[in-house]
Amino acid sequence: MLTLRDLRFRFEVLRREERRAALIVGASRVAMALVAFALLYFLFDRFFAPPMLGRWAAVLAGLGGVAWLFRTGVYAQADRARSDDEIAAAIEERHPELNGALLSFVQLARARDQGRLLASPVLMRALEEETLAAVARMNFMELVPRDLARLSLLAACFAVAVQVTCLALLPWHFVALGARLFDPDRGFPTRTRIETLDLPAVVACGAEIAVLVRLERNSAMPTRPGRLSFRDLVDRTIVEVESVADAEGSRLFRGALPHAVNDVEVTVQIGDARSEPHRVRVVPRPEVKEGTVRYRWPAYLGRDDVLTQPLGPLDVLQGGTLELDLEATVPLHDALLVERHGESWPLIPTDQSGLRWSLLHPLAVTRQTSFHIWMRDENGLSNSMPAVEYPLVARPDRPPEIALQYPTRDLSVTPKARLLLRFDARDDLGLRAVWLAYRVEREGQKDGKLERVLLEDLATDRDGRLLPVQQLQWNLERQGFKTGEQVVFWLEADDGCTANDPPPQKPEGDGTDTPGTSLPRTTPIRLTLVSPQEKTLELQTRIAKLYDELNGLKGDQEDLKTRVRELLRRLGVVPEP
Repeated sequence: MLTLRDLRFRFEVLRREERRAALIVGASRVAMALVAFALLYFLFDRFFAPPMLGRWAAVLAGLGGVAWLFRTGVYAQADRARSDDEIAAAIEERHPELNGALLSFVQLARARDQGRLLASPVLMRALEEETLAAVARMNFMELVPRDLARLSLLAACFAVAVQVTCLALLPWHFVALGARLFDPDRGFPTRTRIETLDLPAVVACGAEIAVLVRLERNSAMPTRPGRLSFRDLVDRTIVEVESVADAEGSRLFRGALPHAVNDVEVTVQIGDARSEPHRVRVVPRPEVKEGTVRYRWPAYLGRDDVLTQPLGPLDVLQGGTLELDLEATVPLHDALLVERHGESWPLIPTDQSGLRWSLLHPLAVTRQTSFHIWMRDENGLSNSMPAVEYPLVARPDRPPEIALQYPTRDLSVTPKARLLLRFDARDDLGLRAVWLAYRVEREGQKDGKLERVLLEDLATDRDGRLLPVQQLQWNLERQGFKTGEQVVFWLEADDGCTANDPPPQKPEGDGTDTPGTSLPRTTPIRLTLVSPQEKTLELQTRIAKLYDELNGLKGDQEDLKTRVRELLRRLGVVPEP
């Protein structure tokens, strides 16, 4: 008869078999992952020819994945073992007829061994006999995933056999695969071998790139023309051209890219031979690579900030000055800024390379015109003509415009009200700020002190400029207004230019305080501060007035209906009642 000791021994055997199966599955997966990584890396390096950094990145990524599989599938499984409770639960899941008896017995037996059992010994003995008798003929080994272990082992053996076959058939390819991790010029062995590759290192923009390929004497002769791949390093496009032998059986193959525009990388493929990429630099005529224009505002504005923008169409204020910095595509011998009317200003080099040039003197903006850059490189070549003409728009600064859309009339409000302000503010160069100006008038004091608050958190566009139409709430409670006071307020628009502001305005009345600014403003609005009860009464009075007006309109409508009906009767349209 099965005893508790036998049951625990069977549990231990089951744990050992499960661990062995898990280790077989994990080791098989690691072996298959190593083989898959080796073959995939071989194909990746053979057909894509990545740079040295790309090769190492692929190797480290692949080995990292294999290491993770080893850690989770082998190392972790070596120390993992299911407890007696987990095994009992797994057995009961396969044999529901046990109805929890095996798990209960295992737990109670553990408690009895630890001296913590409070149940009756007689009942415990009965449970033991009944449970051991029920599981005596059960096969615990059915919990071991032996089929999975066998399939994993067979798959791993097949993968290793494939790898061994590849090593036997292509030994020097795998030797080259490892050597290419340290030697970037090491190639894979091929039947067709390139002896020399002649192509220019530099060509002029628009000229052809001629390529001459010479094969080794004992090299296998390809049966088809070769292929030249020209990879544009600017727009990343690839142009493929045939490389044809000079004559049948000749070891010389020629090909050309007829019109070179940008720097290219040339790769030659003849037969199964493939060369490393060779760069050909295309030198254009001298042109402006990039330029920067600095605009300094007119002196009357009193502004120290400088407007900087790339070289291109300019739209600036009259009276300012322009400074120009540019970088050419090649070193220059001399350069000029030529104005449309024929006047020119010399540029001088700002570094030893001859690539960066600047205006010798600032250019005063006095009229609307255009200009272009003339340059000549050290080989005596000038830039393309006609050159790019850059328009220069010189315009006067106009004052901003601002108008309140709400409120548009005087209002009575409570001291704790949140007054909605909606306004439209525009400027030809963009607003710098919008101010809320107000003056408090108390009883016995005709004019109060003028206060100005900068409106913040206004809506802006992507460039950070204020949008024309704005809407916000003015929290009157923050200003400490009191019932009985009157507040006169308006909005002021500021574009940062004082030359276009209107003359200073005085407040209403004959007060001595001036607004302190001459910015364009909206029409003043007067707010009368009333108590909540007075506001309620005002609203009720307004509602009553509207009600009376509606009643009057209703009476007028009835009177009109009577007149229309009488007129229709007279015309005979409606019969007499």
